[in-house]
Amino acid sequence: MIAAFMKGTVLGMSLVMPLGPQNAFILRTGAFESKWHRILAIVAMAALCDALLVLGAVHGSGWIEHVSFFKTTLLFIGIVFLLCFGYKLWKAPIKEMESESLSLNLFKQLAFCATISIFNPHAIIDTFVVIGAVATEYSELEKHWFGWGCIFMDCLWFVFLASVGFFVKKMKQSQMLLKILNRLSAAIMFYVAIDLFVYYLNN
Repeated sequence: MIAAFMKGTVLGMSLVMPLGPQNAFILRTGAFESKWHRILAIVAMAALCDALLVLGAVHGSGWIEHVSFFKTTLLFIGIVFLLCFGYKLWKAPIKEMESESLSLNLFKQLAFCATISIFNPHAIIDTFVVIGAVATEYSELEKHWFGWGCIFMDCLWFVFLASVGFFVKKMKQSQMLLKILNRLSAAIMFYVAIDLFVYYLNN
């Protein structure tokens, strides 16, 4: 059981660490949001969404990979969403982004976090294919430990990202760093959108 948990933490780390739309949003939330309880709520929402994906994958919901219409629809919704939001991040001035972030109520922030977490085609496909495949190696009890290992690492990583964003705001030249962070987040979203389109062409 401990071996399954440890394998879950290692696999969870390898899947959650690449800086995708969800990670970029959490990093930006830490940088722009001034209230710690709101940052923690966003972290909790991201962790909850990932936990649902992991548990679904561990318990054998690999049907997504085999329903071509659903997968194609999900891919194109994800591509359009990433391109639109990435363009907004790239063009918007820092002051405007900061005031917009502060003006959003917590419900809207949580809804947006859930959207980019649950409806990220890359995350869904990778999670269900990779984690689902590895989970087949284990017995029913070991699957639970393996899944919780993945979820535990997700939680640690999201807390770390939000903390990094929060301390970036305290640094000198924070406006320049936040601008770079916005551009980096936008570039990541463009890259993921292109990668999803290439994935569609090759499958």
